[in-house]
Amino acid sequence: MAMCRIRKMLLSVKKYRDLISIITSILLVCIGYKTYIVYLNQQEPYFLFVTHIKEVSEGNYEFSINIGNYGEGVGIIDEFELSLKGKKYISDNSFLWNQIFLDNGIPIACIQRQSWLAAGYALSAKDEEKFLSIKFNEMDTDKIRICLNPLLSLLKEGNITYILKYHSIHSVNRTAIGEIKYDFSIWKD
Repeated sequence: MAMCRIRKMLLSVKKYRDLISIITSILLVCIGYKTYIVYLNQQEPYFLFVTHIKEVSEGNYEFSINIGNYGEGVGIIDEFELSLKGKKYISDNSFLWNQIFLDNGIPIACIQRQSWLAAGYALSAKDEEKFLSIKFNEMDTDKIRICLNPLLSLLKEGNITYILKYHSIHSVNRTAIGEIKYDFSIWKD
């Protein structure tokens, strides 16, 4: 009889131990999943347009508008719209800088390099790409007057706005709305 009681007690303890093991496993899975979700939320891309004028060689400069992913994780473009003076430029299959320049009286021959943010385009974290590039020589006053000054005027007036819809590889959807600007504080009037 004593053996029967001991056996029942051992079976009872084993059941509780198994139950505690199952509950502990479930809790660990929940904590692991929550940690994973927090990690994913920190892996958000952050797109920003940045303008630069830099010297590429003695007396030769490059003005560029760059798009960068300054967040964490890969960002994938869903939709991109650029607006200038009330006109919207939307495309998923071609660069529209030629049309933008023509519409604003800037010769398309000024463009050295151009790109567009088509749907499906992916940009890695901490990566930056040239969106538009114009090269010029400091002695070439005609090119500066014809190519660079009109574009800088558009930037100075705040006429170039954008709406950029994108998501991360973890399906976090974002919309960025803003102006492409240039910091004119370095220029002396």
